[in-house]
Amino acid sequence: MPSRGKIVLNLVKFIEKSYNEESQSLYWSTVTKVEKPSIQVTNGIEYQITVVMESTGCLKEDLKNCKTLSVDEMKVETCHYYIKEQLPDFKLHIIDKACEQM
Repeated sequence: MPSRGKIVLNLVKFIEKSYNEESQSLYWSTVTKVEKPSIQVTNGIEYQITVVMESTGCLKEDLKNCKTLSVDEMKVETCHYYIKEQLPDFKLHIIDKACEQM
């Protein structure tokens, strides 16, 4: 599956939103790299994707006024996601996620 395709871009948006909702950080994190996206059709659509997440320095409450963090302050993680798109509603659900700091 191409890492710049429409499906992957939708997954990236979903991952960013979910990651930031779960994160206790005051700062927004964003996907900076997509690795190994794959898809499998079963009784739904299953995606496996690995992404690199980096802190942006943008406060979650104020995404319009962003500042760049210095390299020392930046949190960088590699996250492996297993996401399922359930039929018939076609909603994405995170089945499993594992992140490790780089």
